[in-house]
Amino acid sequence: MKIHNVVAVRRIAVVLIVALLGAFIMPAAAPADNGDGDLTIPQQRAEALNQLGLFQGTDNGFELGRAPTRIEALIMLIRLLGQEDVALGGSFTHPFTDVPAWADAYAGYAWENGLTKGVSDTLLDASSPSGGEQYMTFVLRALGYSDAEGDFSWDNPYKLAADVGLLSSPVYYNNFLRADVAVISYDALQACFKGSEQMLAEKLIEQGVFSAGQFTAATGMVVLSPPSVEPPPGAETTEGTAAEASTNNVMWMEYLSYRVNSADELKEAWLDAVPRMPREIVFTVPMGETAHYVGLLEQYSFLVLAWSNGLEMKYGGDKVIVNPVYTHGGEVGAALELKNYPSGYPADEFVKELASAALDIYEKVITPGMSEYEQVKAIHDYIINNTDYDQGFTSGSDDVEGVLLYGKATCSGYAYTFQLLMSLCGIDCMVVGGSGTNNGRTENHAWNKVRIDGDWYNIDVTWDDPVVRGSANSSVLIYDFFLLSDSKFSRNHTWDPEDFPPCDKDWF
Repeated sequence: MKIHNVVAVRRIAVVLIVALLGAFIMPAAAPADNGDGDLTIPQQRAEALNQLGLFQGTDNGFELGRAPTRIEALIMLIRLLGQEDVALGGSFTHPFTDVPAWADAYAGYAWENGLTKGVSDTLLDASSPSGGEQYMTFVLRALGYSDAEGDFSWDNPYKLAADVGLLSSPVYYNNFLRADVAVISYDALQACFKGSEQMLAEKLIEQGVFSAGQFTAATGMVVLSPPSVEPPPGAETTEGTAAEASTNNVMWMEYLSYRVNSADELKEAWLDAVPRMPREIVFTVPMGETAHYVGLLEQYSFLVLAWSNGLEMKYGGDKVIVNPVYTHGGEVGAALELKNYPSGYPADEFVKELASAALDIYEKVITPGMSEYEQVKAIHDYIINNTDYDQGFTSGSDDVEGVLLYGKATCSGYAYTFQLLMSLCGIDCMVVGGSGTNNGRTENHAWNKVRIDGDWYNIDVTWDDPVVRGSANSSVLIYDFFLLSDSKFSRNHTWDPEDFPPCDKDWF
């Protein structure tokens, strides 16, 4: 396993899981986990599979900390093939003398259908531990791949397993446990059959093993149903359940999936996905190019600073899996949904406190009949009059709580809060990430672009704060960076103009 921690301009922490030959083979004696020995993820996967009838426990629970037996691995194969009911309802026989009576039907089905030959004419070696190679071979066969036909080697299935998306978590081949079985089996549901776009989960739904509704309830993912909003051009989406969309398309979603084949398609999909705030975004990209697409996502992350200020990513084969780290401003915007908490949004008490503070400001400074310009100016003036620039970079000052709760913020706190309050006004606004040169010093900086009466303008609330600009009279508001064109703003601000709408004129 190769794990890289990448920090991009202080704001992005990315964990890259590289799917090279043998990259997912972990010699350490530990179960599949979240990186520190915690079985939370395998437990969650086991519970989801259990709801679907695919993973059973014993009187001692799921027993994730012990090795699976060969007969247990064989039973999982039969379930993933959607043939458990057939096996249990048939009259299959086998020649093995070491199979427990409760497993006779499974062993008979496997024997008569060529799924196992045993270790001898009379022995299956049913109670011996199943290794990682054997179980992944079973799963790959369930997906239509054949070691006999040369798709992979039974004693080294890891490369193909990574390529088809079976290894979202590390697998420990020296100590293969039921925890690993749960993780691999869960990943298999999202893997496609050889030469097909159909996922295993879709096939099992067709076979009646479980319903689409049961699958969604267990995993938070949706299959066999169209997306609820139009996907970006060139991107195919499968998305999870969400609170009902508000008129500004803010949602809370469990899962979003896109198939992209170019940098432009990835950018459009990324800009479509993040404001809808999914917990997880899965990008299917051209095989072998995942590292390239991860690099692109690092660049594109700065396009959605108002929503997400960090990424956790892993990749392998043709999959890039992203778990965005959302700003509190983004969470508040989703929680408010045009000033109402949606029933499906899991807002915690702190987010609700921030939302309440944002609403208080909105109701205090915005009055009926105000023009868009008047609303922009009112919010601009309120933030400056009630916020001090935080030279000490206090925790929270780089997000909306800096302005809303503490009265002190850094540039990103100013920008996120301005964007949030603009969203309450129903005015389009973006957070721009770039650099600024102030008093001869150039450093990373954030500001906004806002659209008034159909035209876009630059606005830097931070630099209009007279304290930040070093004004002799800190009580007098200044408007040096208020609704300016790109040509004027570029004198001391630098950004990638291709990533943001152009601002062709000054307001004044």
